[in-house]
Amino acid sequence: EMLDTIWAELPGQEVVYQWVEWIRSSSLSHLMFDGKITLGSDCPTHKGDNRAISRSLSLESVIPSMLNYSSKKHYEAFLENLHTCRICLNQSKGSNFVRLPCQHLFCVKCMETLCRMHVKEGTVFHLVCPETKCNASIPPYLLKRLLREEEFERWDRLALEKALDSMSDVVYCPKCAIGCLEDEDNNAQCPKCSFIFCSFCKDPRHPGKQCITAEQKLQRKQASGRMTEWEMVKEMLSIKKLYRDAILCPKCKVPISRTEGCNKIVRQLWSVPVLPLWQGHNWI
Repeated sequence: EMLDTIWAELPGQEVVYQWVEWIRSSSLSHLMFDGKITLGSDCPTHKGDNRAISRSLSLESVIPSMLNYSSKKHYEAFLENLHTCRICLNQSKGSNFVRLPCQHLFCVKCMETLCRMHVKEGTVFHLVCPETKCNASIPPYLLKRLLREEEFERWDRLALEKALDSMSDVVYCPKCAIGCLEDEDNNAQCPKCSFIFCSFCKDPRHPGKQCITAEQKLQRKQASGRMTEWEMVKEMLSIKKLYRDAILCPKCKVPISRTEGCNKIVRQLWSVPVLPLWQGHNWI
């Protein structure tokens, strides 16, 4: 009863240390003991407060309950207290903030803007804590809260493409741009359209034969009547011009050409497939 009284006198404050101090220094005099206590067995018909009976509750249940209560109260205090966003420097209640797993705090508005910008630009690998020198990733459950439904779906798709892009044995189907696993013979089968193709030239699988060049492909089209001789000549000149201005992709060594911007060309993660030069398209 005395411990309950101390609890009621200290609303919202730490009470455990006050309890320990009172039990150590004042409990015996409060119970009017003269220094000696003779202990007997517990009375099974005891109808008092069970908290007064030693070990009526196991520590395995009491300690987690106390920790959960403490965590709940800390969170309630966080929601009500004022915090400063490290991006916009505005102050607001904790209910308007996001706490990352690294424990850095930023307001919801700034985090929404940051995440949406990276998803829109395709730079999903930059979705990390904005704090200087902190590279902790923003977890998916927070991204789902910060992004709209269509934005989250785009992030999910780009993250998958990034993961596939980091795998050396993944190639993309030339028909439907689905990621496929390359076998030891440099062939792959699309799981969507079942097309089996050579991972080098993207043509149908040709075991025991060398990949044909772009010029040979044009000659075959011209021979089959699908292209006139004049169209073939124009296409050949166009290909030669493209190859003259091209460099090799830093990953797969396919020739690529800069279409705009500076002369530095790096690998980027895109939501749509790109095509090599010999098919008449430029890479970015």
